[in-house]
Amino acid sequence: PLPKLNLTVPSSSRAGSAVEVTIAGDATPPEGTFRVVHLEFEKPSGKIYEHYTRNVMIPSLPHAVQVPIAFNDPKGSWRVRGLDLMTGQSFEASFTVAEAQHS
Repeated sequence: PLPKLNLTVPSSSRAGSAVEVTIAGDATPPEGTFRVVHLEFEKPSGKIYEHYTRNVMIPSLPHAVQVPIAFNDPKGSWRVRGLDLMTGQSFEASFTVAEAQHS
């Protein structure tokens, strides 16, 4: 059996930085296997942000993906959803995008 996957993100990220999405599992996958996870990002408005949607190949667990957040992206609560294309398992996490820090 393949391990169940889960997804974590920091609770917040600043506009103009990157949010790290980490995909982990509840067990070690069999040697030589990989997974493909479809990631979707939902803006505070509830609409999917197609620009950040992607398929990610997961060669080992845990696996981290850096997703840049633009300065002009909407501030507020975002949701990221993952779908394991092999098993159909879905999982999600949320984070807040805050104003960029000014130097």
